[in-house]
Amino acid sequence: MTNLRDEIAQSAAQLIAQEGLSYEQAKRKAVARVTGGRMTAAAARRCLPDNEAIESALREHLALFEGDEHEERLQEMRQSALRLAELLADFEPWVGGAVISGTATDFTELHLVIRGAEAKEVAIFLINQGIRCEPFVWSHAPGRSEEEGLWLDWESWGARLRFGHDPQLLKKSRAISAQQLRELLPLPSTAP
Repeated sequence: MTNLRDEIAQSAAQLIAQEGLSYEQAKRKAVARVTGGRMTAAAARRCLPDNEAIESALREHLALFEGDEHEERLQEMRQSALRLAELLADFEPWVGGAVISGTATDFTELHLVIRGAEAKEVAIFLINQGIRCEPFVWSHAPGRSEEEGLWLDWESWGARLRFGHDPQLLKKSRAISAQQLRELLPLPSTAP
């Protein structure tokens, strides 16, 4: 079962990197791809890899197939996320998601958790800065609550802002502060 699980994780990672699928979408499509659709739903659920296995496979895929290009994109996205966090500094932003975990692809959006304000307050601030933003609802699994958020076009990337004071939200997003993000970035080179 482990080899099948690993093969599904690798296939899911490829789908995430090349098609921009979510982890859940990629798992379902990878099971069908790897098994040729000949597996019952119950059997498929038993051999699904967890998100950590998929993230590990995605990291390997990006290193193998994108190498330096991935590292450059990751650094660009981290710098862009830092500039957005600095703009929103009064609202206690934390940066999370694939930009922090190192698994950002061409399809990745910046993800920030805003702890010090509500969506409406941040939307007004952004509009006053000349930055267009749109509300969205962050959907969870059926039966769970939904959260309001804001989406904006930031520099070359899309950015999603989530709002909440729950420490679990930061943990789940693997969010870090702007200062911690600065420490992830390479030091600027000084030319002679």
